[in-house]
Amino acid sequence: MRLDESMSEYVKVFSRAVRNVFGEDQESLIFLEVRDGPRPALQASFVLYEYWQIIFGYEDGIFGFEIPFRTSSAAVLLGPTKEWTLNDLEGVLREVDRRVRLRIPDKYLAAREAEGLRASH
Repeated sequence: MRLDESMSEYVKVFSRAVRNVFGEDQESLIFLEVRDGPRPALQASFVLYEYWQIIFGYEDGIFGFEIPFRTSSAAVLLGPTKEWTLNDLEGVLREVDRRVRLRIPDKYLAAREAEGLRASH
């Protein structure tokens, strides 16, 4: 499903949603590609919990979040599906958060929380 907004407008929507859902648990949000036209595309990168880099990609109605590794990547959430569309971006980001936290050791998250860093959602 294609977005109604232009990609340059969606940058603002995406930035606001990332801030609302992750707050201080995310950092270094940058946009690597913003392209309007017949095949609109958006690619962003941010870091969650000072632990995983997350890459978001959108092109012509298809989107995904992944954790890049040196020689491969691990898909975190791919869409659209019946459950996940960008019409509910904050809901999608909360699911990304849940799935990313499963890939971070509990001791690390507990230590962040003990240091006063927001790690519990």
